[in-house]
Amino acid sequence: MLLALALVVGAAAHPAPARAEATAKKAAKAPAWDRDELKQIFVRIQAAASAPTVEAKDRGLVDAAAAAYRKTPSPASVEDMAKDVLRARDPEHPAVQKGQWLTALTRRLYLDLSERCDLVSRFSNTRDDRRYFESMAQQTKAVAQQLGEGLVLVVEGLDVETEALPAVGGSAPTEQGVVAWVHNGGVVTIQKLDRVRFVDHRPPPEHARTTTGALREVYGAQKQFNTFAQTMGKYDSATRGQFGHVQVILPAAYPAIYLNEIVRGGVEAGMHTLHLKTMTPRGELRELVLGIGDAKVVKKKGRGKKKAAVKPEVLVGCEDAVPMGDCARKLQHALEAGAARYAPK
Repeated sequence: MLLALALVVGAAAHPAPARAEATAKKAAKAPAWDRDELKQIFVRIQAAASAPTVEAKDRGLVDAAAAAYRKTPSPASVEDMAKDVLRARDPEHPAVQKGQWLTALTRRLYLDLSERCDLVSRFSNTRDDRRYFESMAQQTKAVAQQLGEGLVLVVEGLDVETEALPAVGGSAPTEQGVVAWVHNGGVVTIQKLDRVRFVDHRPPPEHARTTTGALREVYGAQKQFNTFAQTMGKYDSATRGQFGHVQVILPAAYPAIYLNEIVRGGVEAGMHTLHLKTMTPRGELRELVLGIGDAKVVKKKGRGKKKAAVKPEVLVGCEDAVPMGDCARKLQHALEAGAARYAPK
């Protein structure tokens, strides 16, 4: 039942195969629904799923969500009402693509229902109730995961729409360097041209590689950018400053293999600095800045007659299969220790 409803809600979205990272850690708490309230919410959801038209299903669902969060339903459009209810539940939820507010609200509702059902199941007095709430906890969690797959965020400062970026914060974003954007389940776009499409988050085996193992298209696009920046930089200081920098826009749920392949090609192309785009929990654009390429040493200024200390940069990397949300947290932790340099694994 819940899965069928998720497909209805997601029909107007633009699904992608990767999961959007949960960004509601700072959200206000959901109502502490008791056993009977939970069952009543599921009755309302079932009624919405049984409505004769998609429009009626959507209206029934947004009304059910409003009632669950103890908000008075309004005659506003489904989209506007869904946005209002979600903002009341989670004021810091990032903006989503137009037409996806109901999907975002339903995902938030199902996450809350999953957590509450799990808790209620542990304190149920009867075996039937315990099994029922355990099952509903699993089902709602699975549906929330599915709904998150199609969410597209609108991140202020980016000129592209993306799935959720790693919500780890970072420094103020810059616009320095070549832009590598991963989207639509595996397309790697560099300088607004699609260079390679991964299949099941793996590069196609027939795709040509350089002698050092970099994907040729990924290397070539960055090399072309560097050549242009170096040539034009002789006459323009702003262009000269673009040389060697690569911006990576990579959703949090995608594996780090994309980052490894982009950096591997970048190193061969002469890139020296990585700008990994991240965001705050409410969707404000940030970035993590790391060196790439050969390891260097960082001189630490001493005071008075003390000699300057010399220490190597922190080398950090992520395995191919690690989700970028986890990878970004690892990189952020490394940056807290000082300068860091990314080394593909």
